[in-house]
Amino acid sequence: LAGFGSDDSPPSIFPTAITMAKLYVNGEAIGVTGTLRSVASQQHSKPPIFSIDEIELAASYKFGSGDSSGDVEIALGLSALIQAPPTTDLEPAELRAGFQYDGSHKSWKLVGTIDNLYAAHLYQFFHPDVQLSAASLLESIAIKHFSVTYVYQSGQASNFTLEGILGIGDRSEERRVGKECRSRW
Repeated sequence: LAGFGSDDSPPSIFPTAITMAKLYVNGEAIGVTGTLRSVASQQHSKPPIFSIDEIELAASYKFGSGDSSGDVEIALGLSALIQAPPTTDLEPAELRAGFQYDGSHKSWKLVGTIDNLYAAHLYQFFHPDVQLSAASLLESIAIKHFSVTYVYQSGQASNFTLEGILGIGDRSEERRVGKECRSRW
């Protein structure tokens, strides 16, 4: 992906180093997998951005005879790290998202999660004069875990799950919400 010219290159948030690419063919299926990883960048931008650290893709097609012939499976995942302020001992927050398509069940699954996100991780959105002070003040507010999952069948959302753990200071509060979407909400 480094072959793009300066005018048509992808945004700097996308990984550009191909670290794995495979094509496989056997008597039952054909498939591809690949991984893109980010290359460290010193670019600074306004507004602040988070870069995507990794994108993974897998796709397969089953051919032949039988119940599973013609089935397509596709999965795409991405992850991004949100760096903590340099004055804290916080680890980076990890944002992950992806989708899966299962042709045998005609279903889509969309998933997003974030772990270890403290309000201090958002320090770069504050004015430079107050960034470090704001980070210090916001260090005790955390989304320790948050995930959302949607399952779609026949083009309609059929299941929705939301989970989260919020922390303020030394306290944590855990909530799980799930909804089976058999009819309208």
